[in-house]
Amino acid sequence: MEIDSYFIYNSLLGPKEGEEIKKLLFYFPKEQKLFRKINDVGLCEAIVQFSNTFLSHGHCKYMQTNDRIYLFHEPEPSFWIVLSMRKPSGNEFGGIKDEALLSTYQFILEESYERFCLWHNTFAALLEAFGTAILISKCKFFFEEFLEQFGRTPKLEKNLFGGFQYFSQDKSSILNFRSLLSRVQETFPEVLSVTFFHNGQLILTDLSDGPCSVLSKAFHSQLNPTNSSRSKFNKKKVVRKLKYGSIYVHLKSVHFPALFGECQVCIYCVSNFTIIFLISCGIEADDYFSKIDMVVGAQLTSLVSSVLSITESKKSLPELNLKFLYSNKLNKSLVASNCGNLNDVAIETLTIPNDVLQKMYVMHEFILNHRKHDYEIMEKVQADCWLSLKVLHGKELYVVIHHKNANLICVNDDIKKLSFQFDNISFAD
Repeated sequence: MEIDSYFIYNSLLGPKEGEEIKKLLFYFPKEQKLFRKINDVGLCEAIVQFSNTFLSHGHCKYMQTNDRIYLFHEPEPSFWIVLSMRKPSGNEFGGIKDEALLSTYQFILEESYERFCLWHNTFAALLEAFGTAILISKCKFFFEEFLEQFGRTPKLEKNLFGGFQYFSQDKSSILNFRSLLSRVQETFPEVLSVTFFHNGQLILTDLSDGPCSVLSKAFHSQLNPTNSSRSKFNKKKVVRKLKYGSIYVHLKSVHFPALFGECQVCIYCVSNFTIIFLISCGIEADDYFSKIDMVVGAQLTSLVSSVLSITESKKSLPELNLKFLYSNKLNKSLVASNCGNLNDVAIETLTIPNDVLQKMYVMHEFILNHRKHDYEIMEKVQADCWLSLKVLHGKELYVVIHHKNANLICVNDDIKKLSFQFDNISFAD
């Protein structure tokens, strides 16, 4: 399915007849004719109001017609984000596997709003402070770029494990980073949050999963000083090179409405480590960052060799005709394969058929709902394709195997060979 339209509206902004266009805050694609935009808003208003007569709590999440599926998200009272998807011809939507698609596209709605709040604050706060025109301008600036980055055909696997990748560590490394995090929290009370990255992979954070996901993706797309030319990060704004690393300061505040409200982003780089600090507003930069460098930089420099040893110790996998995803909830590491080689590539580079990914999603949802038990599940998905899931003590290993005329014994032997490769990763048994 492809994105047909994406729009944001507030019914309270155009209550009178003939003022329908005032309700619309953003519409994609912008080339769409005006009457179509107004009709879409009116249709969605009617769907929401009609469905509310049957719902005791909450609101309508999605609706499908013969050729489209509409998904709804109300992040703030009276503010609605709607995503319309065009269904492929001949597609019969329904059944448990399509819940994976709905979850992925619902994730787009929630993700887009959270990222918008990070940079601009909530819709209501902007409307109250600056008025409708500024809110429309900020929506246009942000959501056009967001949709361009996301693409018209988002990948299912981006939502399976949260869409970002953790750096695999051993026990000693985890304890060292947790010790450093505790020391920063104790020494610098103005620091609201600390998030560690190594070569773009998440090491450790004190944020919960939701805010961490937003910040991590913002780092990759907009905060990273080595990233795209459209980055909101000012590459030239360096306070100075300090003894151990360099401090980069974001030129504008960010917002975590439910956690800290408005705060300042500071990015600190040492070797291949990047640390994102969320700091209270009003801090004097020079002296404060020099103190951070003396505490954080010194310890990070001592950790470089241990992290490099972890990276070099990762073994090459045997030549097996399989692909895998390894997720460890104990330290939230995530490792993916591509063509049978252990690889720290992003999860979206895996070329796994959609129907197999959908089955993986169903298995993952089953695990989330049955956390107290360990499992081993094997299922034949296609003619020559097997999908296996092993769950043990918070670790999940998904294996996709293509074998001509393979039986259960052959498939199980390959999975045992693969499982052996994780002996040096993330508390494996």
